[in-house]
Amino acid sequence: MKMKQEMDELLIDAGIEHHHRTIAADSGREAQAYMIGAGIGIDKYRLEMGEATGRTETVDLPSAESTIDVEVARLAEQLDRP
Repeated sequence: MKMKQEMDELLIDAGIEHHHRTIAADSGREAQAYMIGAGIGIDKYRLEMGEATGRTETVDLPSAESTIDVEVARLAEQLDRP
């Protein structure tokens, strides 16, 4: 538990430092680089704590296909109208 608390404090300190660097950045590109670094640090922290860092998405293909079929039929019908 102590390690998690220390990691939390380090992450907060790093976040504050990144925030200050982003505000002081000379260009948008530099600010973007700092924010990407912060995001990578957060992902690494979450991975160390055993949290999932990926996102998955599922799509029900039969319903997606039927939706596409309905939309294609509707568009084809509009093309046939004078």
